[in-house]
Amino acid sequence: MLFHDATLDRVMGESGNLEDFTYDELCHKRVVHAPSGREDIVPKLEDFLHYYGSSGVHLALELKSPDIESEVFLMVKKYYLEKQVTVTSFSLDYLTALKKDYPDPYTCHYAEHDEFAKKWGMCEPFISETQDVKYNKYGLMKWEDDGDYTVREAYWCLGLISKYCKRNAKVLDIENDDPLVRMTALINRDGTITIAAVNRHTEPTPIKLSLNLKNIKKQKPLRVYEYDSRNVCTNEFGDLQDFTTLLPIGEGEVEYTLLPESFTVLTSDYKEREKTLFAQKVVLKNNLLSWNPVSDPEHCYYRVYRGTKPDFTPSRENQIASTVDTSLDLNARYLDDSAILNVKGRYYKVVSVDRSGNGIIL
Repeated sequence: MLFHDATLDRVMGESGNLEDFTYDELCHKRVVHAPSGREDIVPKLEDFLHYYGSSGVHLALELKSPDIESEVFLMVKKYYLEKQVTVTSFSLDYLTALKKDYPDPYTCHYAEHDEFAKKWGMCEPFISETQDVKYNKYGLMKWEDDGDYTVREAYWCLGLISKYCKRNAKVLDIENDDPLVRMTALINRDGTITIAAVNRHTEPTPIKLSLNLKNIKKQKPLRVYEYDSRNVCTNEFGDLQDFTTLLPIGEGEVEYTLLPESFTVLTSDYKEREKTLFAQKVVLKNNLLSWNPVSDPEHCYYRVYRGTKPDFTPSRENQIASTVDTSLDLNARYLDDSAILNVKGRYYKVVSVDRSGNGIIL
């Protein structure tokens, strides 16, 4: 039933808990609107979805009772409204239960040691219209307002900001006399550093950084991630871009040339992985691809690849999906030009990507 309050008192003028009445009993009761006196019925969720689902209006459903998460989701799915409904609740437990049973593909990159952020991140309802079951990570979202269902190019900039500008990091003092280059520097709780720079020059711009920090020699080389506004490095999976180079810090002097009209992140906030970690027991049955979960504590999500030979080499060219799940439904709805429909082959490999973005190690 669709009803805001737990009791009838406020809007029906009579006492009683909503859950104590049968549907037939509620059908004979009316919600009274003051001061007009207009009356409305208490609708069933299914009737509401059936009537308004075809309107194109985005619907927000708030869970107010326990143990109804699956029933609500299956009813939404029955009317093919996954792309049109956002589920909310003041109870994290309700949303976590829904997330557990029907994991939404889009999850944010949580703070590593923040339990509340982890729990909330598990139930953030990111929406995608690309396929029946939608998968992703790192906070990149797919959005549809003109029929193309792609990840917006700006998200590869926003994704870097949300991943590397972490909460509870200390903001460092920075001196910069170029008004067209805006910079910030952060030191994280684990001692790693992140430097972010916005270059508004229309030509490549060299910068020289003097890092006056304690224990600077213990810092790892800086990974460089770039968002080139003139040539955005996109992909249909919403994977964040890989780092482009490593910059040794040495005595604290770092030089680099920023791309024109770009956003650049230089960071030691990462862990290295020695070799590619493949998921085991990859099996295709009834067009459902499944595999065993990896046990790496740094694991974040999987990239799925398809090839024409058993020993094919995974690459961006033969990647067909990214997912936080341990299965991939090949019967789901996909766009005609998606890789999962166009990359040929009958052999599959699944690679674990960790929280530092390490996937295929060459």
